Amino acid sequence: MAAADTKKFLQRTADSQKVMVLDLGFLGDTVHLLPSLWMVRQAYPQAELHATVASHVTSLMECVPWVDHVWGYMRYPRHATFRENWDMVARLRREKFDVLINLNGSDRSSWLTFFSGAKARLGRLPDDGGPPFWKQMFTDHVQHPFGEEPVYLQHCRCLEKVGFPASPPAFNVKINAAHTGVVLKGNGHQIRRHGADHLRCGYQ
Repeated sequence: MAAADTKKFLQRTADSQKVMVLDLGFLGDTVHLLPSLWMVRQAYPQAELHATVASHVTSLMECVPWVDHVWGYMRYPRHATFRENWDMVARLRREKFDVLINLNGSDRSSWLTFFSGAKARLGRLPDDGGPPFWKQMFTDHVQHPFGEEPVYLQHCRCLEKVGFPASPPAFNVKINAAHTGVVLKGNGHQIRRHGADHLRCGYQ
């Protein structure tokens, strides 16, 4: 059953040394993950922070060097095989995570969370409540409406409900200048512009 003091989830886990954030969405979902991931980074400054995303979008995570380890999970162009899921669970269990946060709520990610062996497992309750055994997959669960706000805000609100400090959501990313060059053509000339080395965008 979910812990009675879920609102104090962060308080109970503040000293954790190894934290995993698991989100198996595609590119847009991974972009929306970044503000809540930054909240986790700030809440556990001492921890080794891991994040799992779909394997074909792991390169996006190069822009968040404050994540210590990025894991890829096969979602495209095919689904993970039974053996790949088995290996994923074995790897999760070897790491002995203190905390695993999964605000995605999909069946696949919920099963991975359950079998991960993490001491504290936070999940987001599906709109329909999920299958009868869903709550048993997590030690703590949080409920927040789906679809009423942008996904990145939904994730942040979920964390706030379990004790994470509220702050304006920020996509705290660092972009290699070599990757931001844009060639503009005009009057037969080429102009190359480079973006900033560091970009921090906040939205309220």
